[in-house]
Amino acid sequence: MESFYSIIYYRPNSLTDELLALGILASGGEGPFIHVSRRRLDLLKKTIHSSQYISVQRHFKNLSRSVNADRKAPNELLLFDPNYSKERLENLSRTTKGAVIYSDPITINEWLNTSFFEELVEHFLGDRSTVVKKKRPVFQLKWKAYYRSKKCSQWERDVDASSLGEDILPINLDLVLRNDKRMVKSINFDLKPDTVRKRIHEIYITANAFKGWELTIVYPSPRKSSGKELFKSMEGTVENIKLIKFTEFDGNS
Repeated sequence: MESFYSIIYYRPNSLTDELLALGILASGGEGPFIHVSRRRLDLLKKTIHSSQYISVQRHFKNLSRSVNADRKAPNELLLFDPNYSKERLENLSRTTKGAVIYSDPITINEWLNTSFFEELVEHFLGDRSTVVKKKRPVFQLKWKAYYRSKKCSQWERDVDASSLGEDILPINLDLVLRNDKRMVKSINFDLKPDTVRKRIHEIYITANAFKGWELTIVYPSPRKSSGKELFKSMEGTVENIKLIKFTEFDGNS
């Protein structure tokens, strides 16, 4: 599923174009996530009427509740109905009569998780996110370093599946050989079960859209019982999906 972020602004004066960045909202991947800067809200409190400030606080409180609820919603639905599209952000802005403004969604060419969201918060707001930072799984780091190395120089890297001529939602493919009709995508079965199910669903969507292609799924051997069960549930389900351990994958073949 396509991931994106939107910067949240407040317009202190409707007669000017002055905007104050207050937070950031991101959706896709393991999101959605939201962060509203307490430091910047304190600054805003000094510049607007108390009743306006209370209204802004209420807006962000309701939005944060909605974001947290959406993150716990069934992931399968999010693949087909991504939350916080441009239209939804415009509707959110209208509820504040244009005082709170959401920038147009900007696509992220990264898997959106708590760690990457933390980086966005620091980059745009200079804050530390309230979301607990998690270390990226070792597999994810090793795999990315491998497929972006010279060992996979013959492949196209980080390709949007929708750019290959099929009507499909934006899904990132790690490696692609167009002439050979081969594509590679990774999965770690030991991630949270809901996250794994969502990624498996993306894989099935891709495999069904590209029936004439070979889709290789690179994975580390699952260690958790939940990971082993999810791996077994996927084995042999789709004809053109090939499962191969990371240690056995050869980018030159």
